[in-house]
Amino acid sequence: MRHAAAAALAVLGLLVARGTSRAQDPAAAAAADAVELHRLRGTIAWQRAVWRAQREGFQRAVTELERARSGAASRSDFTSLFLLGLSYLRLGRAADAEPVLRDARAMSPSFPGFVLTDALQLTAVKAESSDQAKSQADAALAKYDEYLAKIEAYPKDGAFAAELLFLGYLFRGQTNARMSPRYDHAVEDLDRALAVAVDHGEPPPAEVMSLLAQMHQHLNQIDAAKKLVIEALARDPGEAVHYYNYGVILMGSHEEAAARQWLEGAIARRPDFPEARLKLAYVSLKTDDPSGMRRQLESAAVTYEARARAGTPTDKQVEADLESGFGQYWMLVAKHRQDDGDEPGTLRAHQLAMAHLRTALARVPGCVGALSLLIQLCALTDAPDAEIEDLKRRLADLSKMSEREIDPYHSTFC
Repeated sequence: MRHAAAAALAVLGLLVARGTSRAQDPAAAAAADAVELHRLRGTIAWQRAVWRAQREGFQRAVTELERARSGAASRSDFTSLFLLGLSYLRLGRAADAEPVLRDARAMSPSFPGFVLTDALQLTAVKAESSDQAKSQADAALAKYDEYLAKIEAYPKDGAFAAELLFLGYLFRGQTNARMSPRYDHAVEDLDRALAVAVDHGEPPPAEVMSLLAQMHQHLNQIDAAKKLVIEALARDPGEAVHYYNYGVILMGSHEEAAARQWLEGAIARRPDFPEARLKLAYVSLKTDDPSGMRRQLESAAVTYEARARAGTPTDKQVEADLESGFGQYWMLVAKHRQDDGDEPGTLRAHQLAMAHLRTALARVPGCVGALSLLIQLCALTDAPDAEIEDLKRRLADLSKMSEREIDPYHSTFC
C-alpha cells in the first residue's frame, strides 16, 4: 500500500511535531494526538477500501473518521469530512453523508470530488419504479462523465489523485452494469479501473474482477470470463473470490458438479463467504440435497447477521435472495415428504415455503423466483383466484421489462 504508507509517514510526522510543540499541555496534546491517530487510521482504511473495492473496508474507515470528527469538535478538516461523506455514500447512508459533505463543500467548493459524490447521491436512495431508477441512473452517468472529464485536469500528484480516478471508472462501470443494454460500456469502464490500479502499483481488486467476469458472462463471452478468472488466479491463488467466480461461470453452463468443487474451494479459503454459501445451496437444490441446502442457507444467514451487527446492514436484495432460497428449500422438503406419503408434513412445508416467498417479495417485489414459485404454491393450496391472477400479472409485467431492465439483481434464488 504505497499511498497508505505515505499518508502514515506524513501524519506520524505531524503527531511528533505537535507532541513536541505542546509538551507544556500534556492533556491537550494527548487529545489532539488521539484525533490525529483516528484520522490516520481512517485515511488508511479508506485507501484500502478503495483499492479493494469492498464495503466492509469503508465501514472501518467510517468508524475511525467519525471518532476523529467527534474528537476534533469544530476543528474538522476538509479531507476527513470528504472521505467520511464519500464512505457514507458507498455504504448507502445518504442521510448521514449530506451534512458532512455540505460542511466539506463550504471549505472547498471547487473540489472536483463533489461531482463524484453528486453522482453517488443520485442512486443512493432506492427508486420507487423502473422509470425512476432509469432516470436516476442516466443522470448519474452524466455526472460521472462530467467528473471523469474534470479529474483528468486534477494534478497527478494531488491528494488521492489515483484513488479518485479509479473510483470514477469503477462507479461509472457499476452504474453501467445495472442496465443490460450497457454491459459493454461496463466492461470498458471496469477495464480502465483495473488499469489505473495496476499503473499505481495496486493489485487488481478481486471484487472488480468479479463484476467484470459477470459482465463477460452476461454478454455470453464465456471464454473471456474464464480467461479473466484464470489469469487472476495465477496472480493471486489464495483469493477466494476467484474460485467463487469460476464456480459461478460453471453454474451458468449447468455444470453443477464441477461448480461445487470451485465453490467449496472458495469457502475453504474464506469460511465467512455467504455469497458462495448461497451458490452451494443452489447446487444442493439442483442435486436434490435438502440437508445440504439448509446447511448452506443457514450459514449464509448467520454471516449476514454478523455483518449487520458489526455495522454493515444487509441489502434488501440479499435479504430477498436468502428468503427466496429458504422458500425453495421448503418446496424441496415438501416434495420429499409427499413422496413419503406424509400429507400433514407436506402441507406444513408448503406453508413455510409460502411465508418465506412472501417475505422475499416484501423485500424486493421483482424477485422473479419467489413470484414464480408462489404462483405454483397458490394453485396447490387453493388460494383465491384473485391472488393468483395478481401474481401472474406482476410476473408478466416483469417479463416485459427485458430491454428496459434497470438495476437487475443477478441473484441465486430471485
